[in-house]
Amino acid sequence: MSTAAAATMTPKRWCERVLARLPEQAGIVWDGDAVATMLSDLAAGDPAPEAFPVLLATLERDPRPEVATVAGRIRHAWERDVAKLTGTQTEPKPRALIVDDEPDVAEMVATVLEPRFAVSTATNGQQAVALARAERPALVVLDVMMPEMNGYEVARVLRDDPTTAAARILFCTARSGIDARLQGREAGGDGYVVKPFELYRLAAQASSIVGLDPLGA
Repeated sequence: MSTAAAATMTPKRWCERVLARLPEQAGIVWDGDAVATMLSDLAAGDPAPEAFPVLLATLERDPRPEVATVAGRIRHAWERDVAKLTGTQTEPKPRALIVDDEPDVAEMVATVLEPRFAVSTATNGQQAVALARAERPALVVLDVMMPEMNGYEVARVLRDDPTTAAARILFCTARSGIDARLQGREAGGDGYVVKPFELYRLAAQASSIVGLDPLGA
């Protein structure tokens, strides 16, 4: 890591940042209690940036599988963030399409997802369908209450089109209640979050729904 990058993201600061998000991501980040314990211990040790991966690699050889697994996940999340910070990221990001008729909301969601996804935004259903067909996103974060073509209608169009049918759909809407959730499932949704939402919980759920480890999201 460069000197400038190390100054902005030391292992201690990084562990504290990830740790601070965990309560918001409860039930989504796997083995959250074990992750929190290890992050707390690592932050307390305040390792140097060059020593941190070595320390994690040592923990990955721990005979206790639960310790080794958590250490590996933390190392992967650290290395991913370092690569992003230093401009050396080579792992391709899955594409996410954010659809909301309020541009400020779409941009807010896009900002929190950008560390893990290549993000596009749309502000109406027709635009969303066109973008999805052109870009074939892995994930569509889809508002429900939109004029002309609501989110459920967009989801049905995407599910009926072979070029977009494989996208995971995460409804993000002010509508709550079991009936709204059932409507979302019947329209082809894979998940449902209710506005106002916690940003890092949304980021973790978006990561998890496409098969990424939500740790560090």
